[in-house]
Amino acid sequence: MKNKLIFNKLFLISNIIFLIFSISIKIGYAKTHIEGVSIKIALDEHHYITLDFEKETYKEKYLKNTVVNLVNDFFDAGAISSEYYSEKMSFKKIGDSQYRIYEYYSVFNDRFNHVIWTYKDNRIFKHEVYDLSKKLLYSYTFNLLRSNEFVKRSKRVCSGCYFYKGFKLIYKGKNVEGENQLLFTDGLNSFSVFWKKGEREVQTVRRIVLGNYMLREYLNGYIFTVVGTIPYFEMENIIKYLIKKEVIK
Repeated sequence: MKNKLIFNKLFLISNIIFLIFSISIKIGYAKTHIEGVSIKIALDEHHYITLDFEKETYKEKYLKNTVVNLVNDFFDAGAISSEYYSEKMSFKKIGDSQYRIYEYYSVFNDRFNHVIWTYKDNRIFKHEVYDLSKKLLYSYTFNLLRSNEFVKRSKRVCSGCYFYKGFKLIYKGKNVEGENQLLFTDGLNSFSVFWKKGEREVQTVRRIVLGNYMLREYLNGYIFTVVGTIPYFEMENIIKYLIKKEVIK
């Protein structure tokens, strides 16, 4: 009964995330294949759920798209800026497999930390994302060794332009609900900013939703929603920055 309630909550939240992340950020992907992937996600501040796409099939459209948006198959270390991340690399052998382990820590504590296990050809075996308090937001593991034919190696994250503290603006438009949307990535962390005119103030909300931080607040006559893997104070900073630069008008 408890698991059913948690899953129902997950499904409802996944609808929200799917609407927000109508554009997904990927360094590499495998034609949206998620078979053979186990993923552990922070459902909220207090609960986790583990999904195993090797043993079960989740047919719900929104849930599947949410998971696909989090999973990457290939990692390009050359795309990560040393200005904003300190890198630690090590090697570990488990059985017959040799792994290269990348650890990325935010230099200015303004974005989240990542631990990425890769094979020698840079295919991802495991990826973990932690917030600044070292809380696991999500992690995923490929339980099946995939051949290169299933891994599409995309180019470095080079589209768009540098806009804010090493983050590139890679999408500008409207989401499915008609809100204005800006989408940013630095190659590891990403976030979306949404805004619309608001006739009255709304209560400020800060919460974890399916492995992402979410901030919703009212400022200067607009309702803002920011979702991604950056801390709340940085979400507030980006809103003020966009207003100052007259992007919001």
